[in-house]
Amino acid sequence: MMIKNVVQWFKKKKSRCIVAGAVLLAVIIMSFLGKFLYDRLKNADNKPDNSAKQSVLYDKFIISHKGDKDNINKTDEQKKIFNIGVSSIPLDNKPYIHDNEAGRAVLKLVYEPLIDVESDMTVRLKLADSLDFSEDGLSAELKLRDVKFSDDKTVTAEDVKNSYIALCSPDSEYYDKLKMCAIDGVREYIQGSDEDISGIECIDPNTVKFTFRSVSAANMTSLTLPVIKQDKDDIYALGTGPYKISGIVSANKIELDTNSLCGGNPYGYERIILKSVSLNELGNNISEYELDMMYTDSGDITDLIKQSDYHNLYLSREENYYYIGFNFASKKSGDINLRKAVALSVDREALSESFYAFENKVFPLGITSPDKSAGNFSEKIGTDKEKAKKSLSLASSECKELTYICHGDAYSYGIYEQLRTQLEKTGIKLDIQAVDDLQYDNIIYDGNSEIGDLYISSTDSMSAVETIEKIVSGDPTLNKQYEDMLRQAYTDSPQKLYEKIEDFCCENLLLIPVVSPCASIAVSSDCDNELMLELFK
Repeated sequence: MMIKNVVQWFKKKKSRCIVAGAVLLAVIIMSFLGKFLYDRLKNADNKPDNSAKQSVLYDKFIISHKGDKDNINKTDEQKKIFNIGVSSIPLDNKPYIHDNEAGRAVLKLVYEPLIDVESDMTVRLKLADSLDFSEDGLSAELKLRDVKFSDDKTVTAEDVKNSYIALCSPDSEYYDKLKMCAIDGVREYIQGSDEDISGIECIDPNTVKFTFRSVSAANMTSLTLPVIKQDKDDIYALGTGPYKISGIVSANKIELDTNSLCGGNPYGYERIILKSVSLNELGNNISEYELDMMYTDSGDITDLIKQSDYHNLYLSREENYYYIGFNFASKKSGDINLRKAVALSVDREALSESFYAFENKVFPLGITSPDKSAGNFSEKIGTDKEKAKKSLSLASSECKELTYICHGDAYSYGIYEQLRTQLEKTGIKLDIQAVDDLQYDNIIYDGNSEIGDLYISSTDSMSAVETIEKIVSGDPTLNKQYEDMLRQAYTDSPQKLYEKIEDFCCENLLLIPVVSPCASIAVSSDCDNELMLELFK
């Protein structure tokens, strides 16, 4: 009876009940929303600044001046040619052996490797149609695509091996040949003690097998050698890329013509010319629309480009970057919770201001590469004081006092002061100790010195991945974990190798990328800028 009365009452008061219910629901929602906003504002200083990921600091190429393509008045013939200004043209007819703008551009335009590891550490199959590593990571088989050199001859496994024989020979000046030493027998071949490379086997005309010395990311790098064909009747080595060398004027220019046998030409130009332009010729080349792309580190050159106002100017991260590293021989730095606390405490933007020697600088995106575009350090780890304090609370009590190792110069002390201030906010006290060059190297690479806990260094002459492997080798436990991860990555999905290395580094915090110097590049606004910029990477 009571239930019946209640139902009748609700029927009579139906409209009022609906209004009251709606008001109550709105109050509840607003309460939750208010609390959410209050918590966000209260903890704003302690949360990662995710908006920074959208900042130009995180773009691969940062535009500093935008040109107007309406200012370009090229002839029909000029539109068929793309002119690239470079610092120098080699004296020989083998530009692909030189580590400079001309050499890198020729490699991308004329000569393809089995695989390509791009600047963001993306692995792409090029001449290889498939790539399969053994479970132990010590060998790999590659099937070749059906592709032809510019003389209409099909690329075979023998051509691949002959390229390694030619570019790794004792008298070869190919700049990257030491990276091929990951392959069995290459070191002995380079030294002249063997006449063949034992670690490269032609299984059949379409299959080549590589055997490696150890489990390393260098095994992947060793597959990036350009595949060339050099016949005695050819002045220039032949390749499989969208262009072929049609002429070289020593120390002056390299002319590339379209390779009609290539499967496709993404660039669209009939001819690409790489040329060395003197300062006297520069103004005329720009005004006559005969200089579409070049490095512009000089302020005077930048002024000329801005005056003509048809080039876009970009800042591009260099491969070398500075990072915070840990001394794994130190008991304090050996604590992963301490390393996490430091990584979460560091404000990279503020710390980068201490590197006043760099006129132009940005953040490296990843640990494995300054250009890494996805799954990188910048996405995974940001400044978060509360998380840093939590990680520090899980570390041993002695981890609250660390020693920073550096060279005893004013520049190093200036960087230390900024780092000390940042770590103090999390509860980490940082002292400083100056060491000599030998002690410094022992701490960073040999792992046999217990002096100091952390330092700031540069990847310098080594690639970032080489630096990682050198550091990891100093800690037996980490080294085993690293090698196990490599074996699994090679077995599961070798093309995702560098993603796995980046993940491993972020989880174990081997180093923290801080700042990268920039190069300035000018590109004509009437072309696909992103595509052409890759020629200098």
